[in-house]
Amino acid sequence: MTFSTMYKTIQLKSIFNLFLLTIFISVTVYVTNNEKRFETAMPILRNLAPTKFEISNLKISPMSSYDETQYEQRLALLSDYRQVIKKIFVEARQVKRFTQTLFQDSPSKRSELEDDFSRHVVPFNDLIYNIKTLGDVIIKESEKELAQLGEIVQKQIHELQNPKNCKTARKLICDSGKTCGTGCSFHHFAYCLFVALGTNRTMIWGSTISNSLEGIKEVFLPLSETCQKVDEVGVVNWHSDRSSNPTPDNVPVIKVAAKLQDTSFKPFTIPADLKERVVKLHNDPNVWWIGQIMRYLFRGQPWVMEIVQDIKEKFQIKQPYASIHVRRTDKVSLHLAPAHELSDYMDHVTEWFNDYERFHARKVPRKVYIASDDQTVIEEAIAKFPNYEFAHYWLGKKHKSSTTTSRKSLDGLLAIVCDVILLSEGDYFVGTYSSNVGTLVKQLMDSRKDALFSAHSLDLDMRYGSLKAERSCKPLFEAIADHAPGDASEISLKTGDQIEYFPTKQDFSYKVFGKNRRTGESGLFPLHKTKQVLVTAPYPGYNFTLG
Repeated sequence: MTFSTMYKTIQLKSIFNLFLLTIFISVTVYVTNNEKRFETAMPILRNLAPTKFEISNLKISPMSSYDETQYEQRLALLSDYRQVIKKIFVEARQVKRFTQTLFQDSPSKRSELEDDFSRHVVPFNDLIYNIKTLGDVIIKESEKELAQLGEIVQKQIHELQNPKNCKTARKLICDSGKTCGTGCSFHHFAYCLFVALGTNRTMIWGSTISNSLEGIKEVFLPLSETCQKVDEVGVVNWHSDRSSNPTPDNVPVIKVAAKLQDTSFKPFTIPADLKERVVKLHNDPNVWWIGQIMRYLFRGQPWVMEIVQDIKEKFQIKQPYASIHVRRTDKVSLHLAPAHELSDYMDHVTEWFNDYERFHARKVPRKVYIASDDQTVIEEAIAKFPNYEFAHYWLGKKHKSSTTTSRKSLDGLLAIVCDVILLSEGDYFVGTYSSNVGTLVKQLMDSRKDALFSAHSLDLDMRYGSLKAERSCKPLFEAIADHAPGDASEISLKTGDQIEYFPTKQDFSYKVFGKNRRTGESGLFPLHKTKQVLVTAPYPGYNFTLG
């Protein structure tokens, strides 16, 4: 029986059975296509094999028990397992999106399908739970080295930002030249630091930076302790290495303005000498590297961190806790993103706490840090979810960041900064990546750990900055299977095609939007038929070798 014939015999209600078959095929293909590692893999696979469907009792020998050669082999093998698990996890979410889209006008039919699947195979939530559990075990294997690598990167950024001789150091002045929200501004600032790292320059705030984000110098640590000012007279406006008239490397001081240019050194590129290492340690090296840039920029002054600590003590915030960011006001009123009910966020929080208690076999206080630009959301949460303990920045006084105007004040900036720090330090985050604050939180989480299973967006997939920024900062995907368009909204794919991915244009279902570089076509395509491409760049002057 051919696969196409087999597919035609499967009823729609058995779509999840097909998904289970996909899992089995994925793992089988992986093992059989890696014959050289087969003998090494089998003992580990046997150790990983659970004695029952629950895999909470999964154990792996610590990395410290291996010599250097065994350690590298083990790390490479676990990296491959991580990629397989990620693919399965992404496909599981695609299946869920597909069923939600298919039955969006008939919730009862969707419920019937899920009930049927639960009775005859396994509850869908159990399936996701076991995928996450296996993935978390592998993630924990490399978390120590990932943290060490992050510290090395932070140290080397600090060294570039603190030259011994400021007068002779080449410099980059960052000044957005416009005003926008905190999340938007920091994505622009990070773009400046990408360019500064790539061109081996010390980044300095421009003279009008406070006009773009009031309070930035008061709230955050300085970019440099040794090189903070420069004469802006005669400064050259930077033109990227990919422009028709690139700025020479020997220009002493350059200025990066509001318009983001296409350059070799930008979001969704990583240092060439870093790729081999980080790909073994993290599910999304691109977001990890963006996170390292954001982590350096988003360092609060000591007095700010004291306020964060006061909030933790006031609400007795400690791990484990979940966090949610509910964006309303301008994002919704300007039709930049659809509104989501508070229950949409809390459904995922509830599922995460259930899984946590199931894995650890104990009950925990259900603490949630909630941030919103709408004060009534916090009041609604406290009223509707009495079994949860909510912490928030709003301390019984008027919520100063509830309007787009007050959000740009010093008090508004302080509120958002405290929110972002506490949101990103949570064990599980639910938000929307249509919001720049939501993507900032995820990037900061990924700078410290592999957050594949630690965050969820109710709308878009991970992106970078605004729609304008997306034009020059797009993730790149490669087709791993042919695809024939199902309707006029889709594009065709051939294996090997490179697709520029536009997260802000996805249709909120199982399909995403992109442009096929080979055909020039733009439209929807199924994400599971592609893989993300890691684009490297020759960031100079860095040695990421671990000691």
